Amino acid sequence: MASTYYSDLGSWGLLNVIDITIPSSPVLVGSVEIPVRASNVYVSGSYIYVAAGESGLQVIMMPILDSNVEDSTSITATVPANLTEGAYNIFVTNSGGGTGILYNGFKVIEAVDVTPPVISDVNVIDITDTTAIVTWDTDEPSDSVVEFGITSGEYTDSISDIVLVTSHSQKLTDLTPDTTYYFIVKSADSSGNPIESQEHSFKTI
Repeated sequence: MASTYYSDLGSWGLLNVIDITIPSSPVLVGSVEIPVRASNVYVSGSYIYVAAGESGLQVIMMPILDSNVEDSTSITATVPANLTEGAYNIFVTNSGGGTGILYNGFKVIEAVDVTPPVISDVNVIDITDTTAIVTWDTDEPSDSVVEFGITSGEYTDSISDIVLVTSHSQKLTDLTPDTTYYFIVKSADSSGNPIESQEHSFKTI
């Protein structure tokens, strides 16, 4: 799971960045010096954009935060559970007893899943004269579709199941005895990313 950060306009000339991947347990992961007290900050993708008064705009790459940075300041953040996408303010307390509302708190950006499932182990089992069971696996929960027909590349029938699973099994019925069938399997994950297999075939008894 990708980390989510928010920026803390802390002490004069210091920008703290806090990992809120686990909202109930925020972790200070890095500090970056800026010329003056920042007046605004925005996080987008791998960059932090810092408006630093007369010093103009600074752009800071996020990977700088991947190193272990020691900081003497202990930060406790009260963060709502189950955050949805949007911008938030946050109440911050430090170990010295100072408190305040962080008006440029953090921005939660929902990660978009664009990766389709991976199909593997396509098999046909329990073949009879009129039925057969097509099975396959996916690397994430996905729905199940089998398209089939008696001509290669032409799939005139289909069967499907919208339940998201990783081990798929679809029973084909009302088949013609002693006939070769060609088929493909398809799956789509909860984000609607589709994938289909190459063509396979089997012959009824």
